[in-house]
Amino acid sequence: MWQRLGNFVIKFRLLLVIILLAATGLMGFFASKVKLSYDFAKAIPTDNQKYKDYVAFKQKFGDDGNTLVIGIQTDKLFTLDVFKAYQKLHKDI
Repeated sequence: MWQRLGNFVIKFRLLLVIILLAATGLMGFFASKVKLSYDFAKAIPTDNQKYKDYVAFKQKFGDDGNTLVIGIQTDKLFTLDVFKAYQKLHKDI
């Protein structure tokens, strides 16, 4: 059996190489069309308040899959107590 397989490969080597290259090219073409999505799987109901807050945050600040963003909305950021708490949070992270 292995003898016949070896003879087949030797006899049709050019055809097999062409088929292999065509299949590789076709797979490469389809691989270039692959797109990744970083959206949640719809495991969280869209009427959940936390999910709504998350969507509102994304609309306001945008989203990037490689960035950690903490949004702060206050007028007292530059008061000493709030700024020190923010600085401690920064160091803790």
